[in-house]
Amino acid sequence: MTRLTTRTQAPALLWAAVALVALLAPLSAVGHVALAAAAALTAVTLPQPTRVRVATALAMAPVAVDNPPAWSFVLAGGLLAALVARRPPSAEATPLALIQRHLEWCRRRDEPAHLLWVHAPGIERSVAAAALEAFRVTDHVALLEDQDGSAEIVAMMDHTSFERSGVERRLRAKLGDEPGFGWTTFPDDGLTLEALFEHARKIAVATSSRPIERRAQVRAPYGRWDRRPSTEAAVRSPNQG
Repeated sequence: MTRLTTRTQAPALLWAAVALVALLAPLSAVGHVALAAAAALTAVTLPQPTRVRVATALAMAPVAVDNPPAWSFVLAGGLLAALVARRPPSAEATPLALIQRHLEWCRRRDEPAHLLWVHAPGIERSVAAAALEAFRVTDHVALLEDQDGSAEIVAMMDHTSFERSGVERRLRAKLGDEPGFGWTTFPDDGLTLEALFEHARKIAVATSSRPIERRAQVRAPYGRWDRRPSTEAAVRSPNQG
């Protein structure tokens, strides 16, 4: 398969080439049918979504007719061009999914990464959301909520220009002294996001100012968080635009 046929424009280019041959070459009625059939078969083999391949094959219909009206080519080409240009909306990744991508990016580059879990019992969600301004533009952040309604902030940060004390200082200025901070580092404290989450959350809950809640909070499974996208804030902090 050549590079040309793997491009997005391949269906439109195929149709245009076949249409020109049908209009300019002295083909017989049988020749028109044969050309349309061959073009349709070629269309269904293109490395495109099924809907695009089917539409390209159907757009060859005017080619099968001897002396077809010009408007039939215009209509078929226009519909095909509109379909090829239309791209389905991509699903927006959740904050936790982007944190996972951040970790994978650091793994591929063989670079350390720092994960912070902030357990903020008694902090209103609006206050916790405002605290996201404390993070850098390059950080990936998720705002979560535990089963008791306490705010939970999770952030993945690069090692470059990283200062743990500075992050905590900025967060305390927003959240007060009640939150607990749990830090883990990839790869020293874990190789997977689940391992980093579990370790960081235990530390965060243990260092928060409400020890009565610790046992129940630590037992909350990691998998629960990714099933609750409705409680997640934007993956980037408000200062990231």
